[in-house]
Amino acid sequence: MSGMIELYDRVQREFIEWPVWEPSIPPKFFPQIAVVTLALAFLMAFYFTTLPRAGSSIKEPIVAVAGSLLAGIGVVALFNSVGIYL
Repeated sequence: MSGMIELYDRVQREFIEWPVWEPSIPPKFFPQIAVVTLALAFLMAFYFTTLPRAGSSIKEPIVAVAGSLLAGIGVVALFNSVGIYL
């Protein structure tokens, strides 16, 4: 039992000594990131609704994947900017 107490004390000391985690992107930039990425995703979706049907079949999936990634990043940034951390 003494080994468990020593282990607990050691882990507790290490936890207290560790530096505080800092995010790689400062949270004050989340609203701007959300607006830019969601606007770009909307523009990509608008781009597809106005394309003629004779468009390139290779170009469409590339733009669709980029739009989906931007929309996903934008939604996460939007949630984070209002305090909902995913």
